[in-house]
Amino acid sequence: MKLSLNIAVDVDGVLADFVGGLLQRLAPRGHRYAVDDVKHFELSRTLTPEALHVANDIMAAPGFARELDWYPGARLFLSILKDLGDVTIATAPFRGSPTWQDERAKWLDPYVQANDIVSVPTKKKHLVTQFADVLVEDRAETLESWKGVQPDGLAVLIDRPWNRQAAPYAVRVRSYLEAVDAIRTGAKKSRAA
Repeated sequence: MKLSLNIAVDVDGVLADFVGGLLQRLAPRGHRYAVDDVKHFELSRTLTPEALHVANDIMAAPGFARELDWYPGARLFLSILKDLGDVTIATAPFRGSPTWQDERAKWLDPYVQANDIVSVPTKKKHLVTQFADVLVEDRAETLESWKGVQPDGLAVLIDRPWNRQAAPYAVRVRSYLEAVDAIRTGAKKSRAA
């Protein structure tokens, strides 16, 4: 049943395995990290300066955004969200890559139409998505800022190693099924109010 919601969804860390893809490409270059080693959203707090330099080169290279893996179940999750409401993809492009935005659109095709993809700097994502009823993110700080401009909105935090700090303004979920349940429950509560 369509709930007439406006749902904004992040890509990297929510749908795309950005961290896993980056670390996989770093390993053959002598920089070995596990996904669980990444305890902060800012990669500079995990990677050595040399590894960060190599990571920036990897992310800037044509093909990186297009070749990222979908998290298992992410395509189905996106499909269910589209059944619940209107979905907008709010994604932050890597500034060092001239091909990122085009690759992201191709990566999402045919699941999302190009006009439903908004490329916005991470620090402004909360402003662009302020009219959404739901924001699904992996960056706790973005959800906190968003709740400041959308206090009645439902902030859904996809649990990842880099966002384990307390997030009382968000519903933390460990699976896409939990996220769907949280969105349905939140929609029922807001209609009852």
